Amino acid sequence: MTRVLFSSIFFLTVWMFETSFLSSLPSVFSIIPFVFALSVYLIQYHGMIDGLIWIIFYGLFLQIFHLTTIPLPIVSFTVAGFVSYISAKQLFSNRSFYGVAACATAGFLSRLILETIFAFLFSLKKHPVIDWSWFLPIRISEYIMLLCTIFFLFILLRPLRKFLQYSVS
Repeated sequence: MTRVLFSSIFFLTVWMFETSFLSSLPSVFSIIPFVFALSVYLIQYHGMIDGLIWIIFYGLFLQIFHLTTIPLPIVSFTVAGFVSYISAKQLFSNRSFYGVAACATAGFLSRLILETIFAFLFSLKKHPVIDWSWFLPIRISEYIMLLCTIFFLFILLRPLRKFLQYSVS
């Protein structure tokens, strides 16, 4: 029960950090996918299913609070979470930057494909949901920021984890 409560509180804190602080930063820094990067890091590096749950709830919160222009974010993030989880368990080795980056890439690409399909289908039904001229450049920038975030997570969390491991024992 304590782990679930801690994980929920930590997710809400990280989600609020991304949607309130990071999204207010200028230029490309406003699209840092911090929750997604941290979730994939938890899935791949630590083998925690909490990361999958975080990705699903991230999509749910985006849908509930209408924080994205892309339709049905719950579906695209759920699929991205499962793709990341399955690729972490079956395809890529853990405990390396490349394994985490590969899982993040697989999840990001699955999300990108679904978002593109949904946006296209919704634009056929009614007025265009997004402006296609900025869709791909924004997603490429978001992918670069995802890899940078994972890289910095590796740099920052490894010493913290070692410190906590030695201080507890």
